[in-house]
Amino acid sequence: MATLIDFYRQHVTLMVSGDTEALSKLLAPDFYLVHMTGMQQSKAEWLAAIDSGEMQYHEAQEHRVEQLNDNEVLGQNLVDATIWGSRGSWRLQLHAFFSHTPQGWLIEHIEASTY
Repeated sequence: MATLIDFYRQHVTLMVSGDTEALSKLLAPDFYLVHMTGMQQSKAEWLAAIDSGEMQYHEAQEHRVEQLNDNEVLGQNLVDATIWGSRGSWRLQLHAFFSHTPQGWLIEHIEASTY
């Protein structure tokens, strides 16, 4: 049986591969992402930005991942990405909140910050 950490890692892998079709299936319909700048982005907006290349994740090296409780995972990755035309590497911390639905576990939202 897949754990929340497995789902989290799959999410990161799909971000890097740019597979928004598969990524969409891991995200709740009302999913949103809070970027490290504080900007909130809906599921549709985030996936469209990945599809258009505005947000391209080139690589993510996992430094640490842990399940905090029954529905939260905290992951830390060194991420190489091009975001709105600027490429850089960030020590990205993703705090993922999950909900259990009839379809299984889905990511409700993610809060991104640096570490």
